[in-house]
Amino acid sequence: MGKIYRTMQGKQIDIDAFLTRNEMTQAVGNMNVNARGDVLGAGGKIVKTREQVMSEYYRDNPKAVKDNPAYQNSLTPDQPQVDFSAMPKEAVEFDMEDNEIEKIKKSYGRKGKE
Repeated sequence: MGKIYRTMQGKQIDIDAFLTRNEMTQAVGNMNVNARGDVLGAGGKIVKTREQVMSEYYRDNPKAVKDNPAYQNSLTPDQPQVDFSAMPKEAVEFDMEDNEIEKIKKSYGRKGKE
């Protein structure tokens, strides 16, 4: 079930159900596609599905960005490694304190606001 939106007049609309119900409806304009993105021919018959259109596009444009970027696989950001030898003594102390604060926050978990 998709997210339900409430209009200004108080009506509730399920956008996902609306899109699913109307995905075979021909889109307005001169592109000859339906709401899904399928290419339509004479009489509204499907000539190419959107999957075929997308695979042709990515085959012809190998540098195009895919839908599944690599950064979605990792839920935690990378922690940069700090070289303390190049830092002044005061900066090293402040960074060490920040690391200790982060460890304490992680050990307690985030139950409330800071």
